Amino acid sequence: MRRPGSARASFASWLPRLRGAAFALALAVGAAPAASGTQLVFLDFDSATAGGDHVYTRSERDAVQAIMEGHWAPFDYAFTQVAPGGSASTVRFNDGAAFGLAV
Repeated sequence: MRRPGSARASFASWLPRLRGAAFALALAVGAAPAASGTQLVFLDFDSATAGGDHVYTRSERDAVQAIMEGHWAPFDYAFTQVAPGGSASTVRFNDGAAFGLAV
């Protein structure tokens, strides 16, 4: 497995580290595109984080965003870590069971 954050790290290499995040492919389900055609996705690392959860560092957050941007670029998605004022899909980290799946 490649080291996360390296230029060649694949999205799959981050899967074990994205604890409590809904799987990114779920973004396409029910997400209406913005008027421009680009779907904005808010990466929410804070609102669902409770005691005992992994707290993502700035470099981890930036690496996750960069990897997601790289893999989703062909599908016209844009990612932000700043809560948008308008409509956007949201990926909440540390929200529920691993990868958003009930076990």
